[in-house]
Amino acid sequence: MKRLISILLSILMIIGVFALVPVSAGAATVIASAEFTNVTEPVEGNSPVFYAHSSSHVSFGTENIAWCNLTDMKDMTASDTFEAGKEYSFIVFIKPEEGYEFNTKTNDIYEPDFLATVNGNVAYVYSVTGHKSSEYIEIAYAFIAKESDNPQNQGNTIAVMDISGVIEPVAGENPVESANVGEGAVLEDCGWYDKTAGDWFTTSDVFENDHIYQFKAYVKAADSYKFRTLLDKPNVVVTINGRAAKVNNVSGWAADEGFVATVTYGEYTVSFNSNGGSGKMDSDYEQNGGYILPECTFEAPEGKKFKAWAEYSDDGTQYDAGYEYDVTNDVTFYAVWEENNHEHIWGEWSVSKPATFDGDGEEICACISNDENYKIKAIPSIKSVKLSKNKFTYNGKTQKPTFTITDRKGNKLTSGKDYKVYYPTKPVNCGLYVISVEFLGKYGGVFDSEYSIAQAKNPMTVKATAKTVSYKKVKKKNVTVTALTVKKAQGTKSFVKTSGDKKITVNKKTGKITVKKGIKKKTYTVKVKVTAKGNKNYKSLSKTVSVKIKVK
Repeated sequence: MKRLISILLSILMIIGVFALVPVSAGAATVIASAEFTNVTEPVEGNSPVFYAHSSSHVSFGTENIAWCNLTDMKDMTASDTFEAGKEYSFIVFIKPEEGYEFNTKTNDIYEPDFLATVNGNVAYVYSVTGHKSSEYIEIAYAFIAKESDNPQNQGNTIAVMDISGVIEPVAGENPVESANVGEGAVLEDCGWYDKTAGDWFTTSDVFENDHIYQFKAYVKAADSYKFRTLLDKPNVVVTINGRAAKVNNVSGWAADEGFVATVTYGEYTVSFNSNGGSGKMDSDYEQNGGYILPECTFEAPEGKKFKAWAEYSDDGTQYDAGYEYDVTNDVTFYAVWEENNHEHIWGEWSVSKPATFDGDGEEICACISNDENYKIKAIPSIKSVKLSKNKFTYNGKTQKPTFTITDRKGNKLTSGKDYKVYYPTKPVNCGLYVISVEFLGKYGGVFDSEYSIAQAKNPMTVKATAKTVSYKKVKKKNVTVTALTVKKAQGTKSFVKTSGDKKITVNKKTGKITVKKGIKKKTYTVKVKVTAKGNKNYKSLSKTVSVKIKVK
């Protein structure tokens, strides 16, 4: 990307502008030239604008445009500024539209034969390593940055601005609607928006702990100033109290006249730094929690390829694209580049931090030949532990639940590999039992749970048999009969007569029925309540039965 093209451009300036006439070759139409216009030329104090227009049959986007400081041999970002007298190169990588191809030199498909102009000036045309020049070429033109018409303010186009003095939200306090803006700008209005409630906040409202709030600043350019724009949108890098702000158009305002800048409290901004690459990657605003790191779309420096994202600085902790990063603050990720000619031989993945209920873990894999090259992937945190049952009923056998353990992505953990369960000894009788889960391997921590075995129903059965008593015998003495048969009773048995003739009694312990002396001839019905008291494993049970006693 970085090229010293000033000498070549000086030679090319003497070449006339050739006729821009396409020629036909086979099925595709060959393009021999292209014009690039609306390139914002460098002015002292202004920042580069990554935009150009071409009416030719070529294809490119803002990500295919770069600016390079040729004097200092540095690639530029949208927040850099031009210095008067220094040389800067505007660079654009282009492809032909479908059905077209670029003209190349005879018998050399990798050498372009193409004329390009930038703002009417003849530019230099490069081949791109590894690409046929009929399919992909690079256009570059060098400018000398002009002095600003307003040297005191280093140019009247504002590209970077800090908004300060915002009183940030504190639970229980009222919002304050005030802020300070930088030179060349005027604060037209500002206010607070309760994103959780979906309504504007007034100075009489009170901040709450669990709500997300947005501060919005409506900013206009002061007299003789304007804001940098791109495609009719404000292209200004804005911070509010040092935090990256989201910049949008305001209805009724021209893009270079004003904008609204928003910063969110309770949600954060994820930004990207090319770290020597070129191009631009948009920030992601209003983030909180799991954020999937994107593929890098910066153009790599010559001879380099993308390796990983480093948090906060180019030597920060590195994460692969696709890693789910826990966003808890504003964070900038720096592209980490490595030599393109090194083929990594990766070792085994190892756990550097086990996953728990409280957060993700990490696995790391290093290059065998150079352990400074490594990659990281997340181990999703443990989300839930579910028992197949937490209540059992006594059955005389050992009873224990099974487990289903899942991570936050819904994946099931494997018993014996990811965790081990410690059950109580002989969980047979009724009671409360404690079990422990110890996490293993990629997972860490211990989880304790309880389950119970409740009393079973008493299996007691009662059968009443009708009995006949001889009147002759009962005239002389009491007669006792066994009319109740009780089986499977659990716990102490007891018998209580609930109704019947007073000359018929029931033994409370044995249930035997006694017909007393002197009773008259007749068929009697006696009701008896039979109770099994139960025990630790069985509930109490009572049954009332009717017994017929015939005296004849």
